[in-house]
Amino acid sequence: SANTGSYCKARKRLPEGVILQLARDSGQRLSEQTPSEWSWKGRRVKLIDGSTVSMPDTLDNQAIYPQQRSQKPGLGFPLARILGIFDLASGALVTLGIGPYGGKETGESALLRQQASCFDSDDVALADSYHGSYWTLASFDLRGVAYVGRQHPLRKTDFRRGQRLGREDHIVAWHK
Repeated sequence: SANTGSYCKARKRLPEGVILQLARDSGQRLSEQTPSEWSWKGRRVKLIDGSTVSMPDTLDNQAIYPQQRSQKPGLGFPLARILGIFDLASGALVTLGIGPYGGKETGESALLRQQASCFDSDDVALADSYHGSYWTLASFDLRGVAYVGRQHPLRKTDFRRGQRLGREDHIVAWHK
C-alpha cells in the first residue's frame, strides 16, 4: 500500500535509544566484516561528520531538544545536533551521537568526545575543519589514532614553518 500511516504510527512508539543501538550494532558488524584489502595502507579510515536535524514539534521533543533562542515560543521546530562516524571501506555508520542543538557541551566536539571510543589504535580519523582542535588531535594521538583534516578557519598558519608537503599542505607541530 502507498499509505504509510501504519509505519509512521509504529515508528513513533519505537524509543530513540533502540534506534541508536540498532544503528551502532549493525554498522559495527558490517565494518568488522569488511575485507582487510579494503583498508587504506592497512589502516581503517573512519569519517567524522556532524549536522543538525529538525524534530517534530511535540512536548517530549521540546523538553529534550529545545528550540533555538531566536525562535519565538510555540513557533518553529526543535533542533537536534547529530554526529556520525562512518567506516570508509564499508560506508557503514559505526556510531551515532544525538544531542540538543544549544547549550553547554552540546556541540559537535562534545558529541565526538562521547563517541571517541569507536576509534581503535592505528585507525585514521578523517574530519572537516570543525574538528581540527588541539584537544581532538592530542586525544587521538594519545590513543594511536592518526588525524587527517583541514585546519580550523580561525587558526592562522605560518607556511614558512613546518614540513612542506605541497601547496597549502604541510605538517606542523602544535605545542600546548
